Amino acid sequence: MLEVYLDQVSGKQLIKETICMGGINSLCERYYLGNDLHREDGPAVTWYEDDKKASESYFLRNKLHRENGPSIIHYKDGTIGKERWYLNGRELDILEEMVIRGLKMEKLI
Repeated sequence: MLEVYLDQVSGKQLIKETICMGGINSLCERYYLGNDLHREDGPAVTWYEDDKKASESYFLRNKLHRENGPSIIHYKDGTIGKERWYLNGRELDILEEMVIRGLKMEKLI
């Protein structure tokens, strides 16, 4: 199923695609700007299994990217499992990740 969606941050028109996998109780939502996976106000790709969020991925212009948290999050039993951090399509090493986590923590204090 395709829906037109207006990005609340940028005001750009996006396409939301919802896919149901046959025989498996899973659902995928993907947001596109043109042909690129893209969303500025949330994850561009979200997978659900058995009506629970299984994973989410943040993309800008078809590149994994998120400045204030992990770009890929895998969930297990409703809690965050594995996380991977990317900026502009490049996976961050542990030191870069710690810097971003530290900056995020400073904003909370």
